Amino acid sequence: MFATLTAPSFGHVHPRPLDRNGNARRCRRRRDAPVCPHGVRLSRGQVHEEDDGYLGQPLCVECFDHEAAVIWNNTLCELWRRTAVYLPRHLAAVLGMTQKRLRQLARIAYVKVAEYQARGLVHLHVVNRIDRAMPAYRRDEIRPPDPRFTSRLLEHAVNGAIEAVSAPIAKDLAAELGEQRVRWGQERDVRPIDDAGELAGYLAKYSTKSTEQAGGLLHPVDADAVETAQVSEHVRGYLRAAFKLHEFAHQVQARHRDTEREEYRRSRAEEPTRSEYVTRRDGGACLAWRTRQAQGRAETVRIRLVDGTQHTDRIERIATTEARPEQSDETLVLTMAGGQAIRLAEIELIAAPRRSSPSGPLTALIRGSRPTRTSSAIAATA
Repeated sequence: MFATLTAPSFGHVHPRPLDRNGNARRCRRRRDAPVCPHGVRLSRGQVHEEDDGYLGQPLCVECFDHEAAVIWNNTLCELWRRTAVYLPRHLAAVLGMTQKRLRQLARIAYVKVAEYQARGLVHLHVVNRIDRAMPAYRRDEIRPPDPRFTSRLLEHAVNGAIEAVSAPIAKDLAAELGEQRVRWGQERDVRPIDDAGELAGYLAKYSTKSTEQAGGLLHPVDADAVETAQVSEHVRGYLRAAFKLHEFAHQVQARHRDTEREEYRRSRAEEPTRSEYVTRRDGGACLAWRTRQAQGRAETVRIRLVDGTQHTDRIERIATTEARPEQSDETLVLTMAGGQAIRLAEIELIAAPRRSSPSGPLTALIRGSRPTRTSSAIAATA
């Protein structure tokens, strides 16, 4: 199955319509001869040749929506990815079976070629094929599918997927322009393949085309060179729109980074001043770091020694002494606010002090015991 998928219309351009015999007809011949809001006549009577420079150029450059066209080109990859996802779903629906059953029977393969049209938009030429589903160890083999998988069914599935699929624009642009979705255009060609050799030559011809077919440049340009670039006004409109949208995206990204930094600062400010506890299992370096952190913050900490003794106080001073032979890597001595001297080698745990447990009748009821009556309460009762 061969399919040509095109973009929707973003403004009137100079076409080259053909009659039934393949001869070129007049460009845009209209009896009413309408005029656009910018005063440009939207009716044309000339016949364009294949190499005519007017082909693809908008009748009114100001009416052509270059920003929407740039967004469509930018979203094309995501739109095709979703089309490839929708295609087996619609094929299963046409056959009246589940997607799981379809994967057991057949698989859809495709090859596509992207081509720039003269109007500056990309369209795709796609060859779709249904193969028999093979086991993993024979995945490289290509076998014809069950006879029920006909080209007519594949054509219905392709048309159904094209009609149903849509894709969201980039998040950075959506934040600035609002949520929007792109779809395929109404101009498409879906038909069975009769001559494989002719089709192969057709794809090879379009795979060698580049942006110069649409009048584009073959080298990068910056925003300052847009107005002086040797291109048509139509292509210049594309360049202006692309740089404008690029600036929109950068502004959104900058605001997003600022928001993330502010949230990070706020989360750090709301963090408790006390760090998690550190034990001897974390190593002497972690214990030394925690003691210096507590001293720098003038933080009251709870220190439990190896022998089970506990001290809850501030660390006034940290000094280094000569290491003992059996403890050569732990030479720090802590002086607490109460005057106690504690060696780092003797510390088992450093943590924040325990919070005092609430007391009272309500706490006693929560713990499951009956509150005791005080002597004043007893006297008042008496």
